[in-house]
Amino acid sequence: MSLSDYSISFGGFRIRVHDVRGENVRPHVSLEGPIAKYIVANDAPAHLDLTVETLKAPPIPGRTLLFDSGGVWRLFDDGDCYRIECRVYGDLYKIAFLSKDLTHGTVKMVPYDVTTPYPLQYPLDEVILNLLLPRHDAVELHGCGLVDRNGNGYLFAGNSGAGKTTTARLWQHDAAEILSDDRIVVRHEEGAWRMYGTPWHGEADICSPSHARLHRIFLLEQAAYNSIDPISTAAAVARMLSCTFPPFHDAGGLNAIAGTLADISAAVPVTRLSFVNDRSAVDFVREAFEVAA
Repeated sequence: MSLSDYSISFGGFRIRVHDVRGENVRPHVSLEGPIAKYIVANDAPAHLDLTVETLKAPPIPGRTLLFDSGGVWRLFDDGDCYRIECRVYGDLYKIAFLSKDLTHGTVKMVPYDVTTPYPLQYPLDEVILNLLLPRHDAVELHGCGLVDRNGNGYLFAGNSGAGKTTTARLWQHDAAEILSDDRIVVRHEEGAWRMYGTPWHGEADICSPSHARLHRIFLLEQAAYNSIDPISTAAAVARMLSCTFPPFHDAGGLNAIAGTLADISAAVPVTRLSFVNDRSAVDFVREAFEVAA
């Protein structure tokens, strides 16, 4: 799929992209794989409007470094805007300039002689989303999100190795839908907490643009037996915070994320789930919590 003017939606946040790099760039954008599922019609206002241009000259260095991922991106405060620099093998290939209110911006890309990549190509799309989330009572969590056959929405949260992909595979042929095997956005809408699938999947390659009401959160621990244990609100917030993508450069954003997690914990039951890597884990959860549809 090739487009020059389109909208993309992650976690209920709509970003409109207008590519003005010119006819010498073909295709303007290549949308393949999981990301293509998240393209939506240009029929509603966007949270963020982005224009894509060609980076024609070496950029002026960023002013104040806010965060360095230690890998492929760095975030700067440029005074009147945020700057996100993306690099590969040390070479700059893309810069995003975002207004401080995160409503509009420009992505400038180094020209290529080959197929032009998706302008918001990871990690830029996820970095932008995680700048937006604290301002809208929302959070992204490392987790497997699914909708069971009775319509209950379950989020199985955990850090690397906790069992997110394992959980997705155990439920894959039983659940009504799996939203993601690795990263889920949770936000408050119309009086309820909802979870959204994202394109940034894990090893099971499972992702969906769908969303569902969140009924219960399980904090994952792999074990030799299946058990569900209570956890205090403070401990639940701390565990979930370790599974987020917090804006370390922004004290206000960190407080907002912690507050959002506290609100989620107050409204949605959170428990520890120790589970065995076999089908018994699915049956165990259903026997404990399944309610007839």
